Amino acid sequence: MQRAVPRRRAEFATGRWCARQALAQLHLAPGPIVVGPWRNPVWPDQLTGSISHTTDVCAAVVAHRTTWKAIGIDLLDRESAVRLPVDAGRLLAHPHDADPPPSTLPVWVPPLVLQFSAKEAAIKALSPMLQRVIDFPELRVQFDESTFTAALDAGDTRVVGWWTIVMDQLILTGAALL
Repeated sequence: MQRAVPRRRAEFATGRWCARQALAQLHLAPGPIVVGPWRNPVWPDQLTGSISHTTDVCAAVVAHRTTWKAIGIDLLDRESAVRLPVDAGRLLAHPHDADPPPSTLPVWVPPLVLQFSAKEAAIKALSPMLQRVIDFPELRVQFDESTFTAALDAGDTRVVGWWTIVMDQLILTGAALL
């Protein structure tokens, strides 16, 4: 982080602050949250968690591993969503991906954008647990009205997830391995 631009350092610090607040909600003493080998936050052994941020919003979630084996969250603001390149689909796509239900998506959220955010949340949950970086095309996603499942091609590993649009400005996705 020492070579990062000031904005990125501020986002990182805010994410860690949110994580310490989440730890406090579980009545755990705050401590350093180091960066792991997959650029993930490293949580105490009995915990799982995730951090996400946009330029203006940051969030963290932490839970006991007895509740969820792994969790991941993703935030994507409206400005970033409209900038996602239309050809990103070839980098994200799995042949069996299903488009999200269009009836519940605002106009500014193309299906590709929601697919990106859902896969990002799933990757944040799975990569540290599997001790490797998961690539977008490895995951196939199936959507329902406000939920999704994401599964790896190699094996039976599957996360359940949910998504919502916050104040018509932000996509929030979460994924959990039960």
